[in-house]
Amino acid sequence: MEEPFAQFNKAWEQAGAFQKLWLDNAAKMTGVLSQYSPAAPPLEEARRLRTAMFKALGESCEEFMRTPQFMEAMKGWINASLELRRMQRAGMDGLHDQFDTPDKEDIDGILLTIRHSERRILDRLEELEEKIDAMKSNA
Repeated sequence: MEEPFAQFNKAWEQAGAFQKLWLDNAAKMTGVLSQYSPAAPPLEEARRLRTAMFKALGESCEEFMRTPQFMEAMKGWINASLELRRMQRAGMDGLHDQFDTPDKEDIDGILLTIRHSERRILDRLEELEEKIDAMKSNA
């Protein structure tokens, strides 16, 4: 287990890296806005600025999502989600055991038994139908 100060320092470093990324993005956006040309038609200039801003924002977001800090955070979130799901299943299994109620496996087993019974009944009915047809043809 890490010391509290080590955890705090790690979080502080991650926050600093995140802040630097967004400050770089703001600088790119400012650079895009400084390219404004009054001679260009307003509609075309607006489209060009919009395209440049979206490009800068997209590059910044992609750069951020490729950072080790973001990847590590995503890994942690996924692992926490999987652990939460495992705990929910274990809790529900415990409740089913405690209250003696059927769970998914019990219901699946019943449905499988019903399907097998249906199949056996249909097979038997077909055999009886064949025997009746044979008796009719002999008579």
